[in-house]
Amino acid sequence: MRQLGRRIALLVATGIIILWIFIAKNLPSSFITDPASRQPLVPPVSPGCEGYWPDVTVCLNLGPSLPFWFKRTIANAGCPQWRINPSSAELEEISRKIRDMEAMAKEWEEGISSQKDKNIETCAGEDIIMKPPVWIRRERGIAWSRIEEGIIAGNSEFHADFSEGDGGHFCWTEALQPIYMKKFGVHPTDRFKDYVAAFDVETFRNRLVQLKRRGT
Repeated sequence: MRQLGRRIALLVATGIIILWIFIAKNLPSSFITDPASRQPLVPPVSPGCEGYWPDVTVCLNLGPSLPFWFKRTIANAGCPQWRINPSSAELEEISRKIRDMEAMAKEWEEGISSQKDKNIETCAGEDIIMKPPVWIRRERGIAWSRIEEGIIAGNSEFHADFSEGDGGHFCWTEALQPIYMKKFGVHPTDRFKDYVAAFDVETFRNRLVQLKRRGT
């Protein structure tokens, strides 16, 4: 009986060791070396536009909410599910501002397309720069949601230049705000949130008003 108990204990210990080896191979090293990091982390987003994630099949397996930490692997570490925190008041404010920026970018595009003379660059004695603070670029094909299966995530990007020493550029997908931020509480990077928080909406709105006046 005692020998049977030892065999069971040995099997359990072996199973635990195998499980730990599996976890160690599939999780970033920070989960192993830093106990505090065993909380759901916000991984860095790959360079490029905000709102681009790993392959659909990789992310959909995580489900529609913040996953348990042990589900994180090197392959899915960049999925939006790891950035979910819907109870953030900051996110709601940033999301609302992005929505306003996108709406004005669309209005600007419509205003430019309706202009008969696109070479006029002044209105009421004030310079009007034809390039807006935020503009739209449409891509070929369509993207799919990484959180909800079968949901189309659009095919357009919003772009913006900003001054940061040698100049800078931000872009984000049209799905970022409505599909990820608003619906599921997905947070973009802190750098992008800082950019949106500092964005001068009123200046954009005033320039849009001038553009519309020029077309009348």
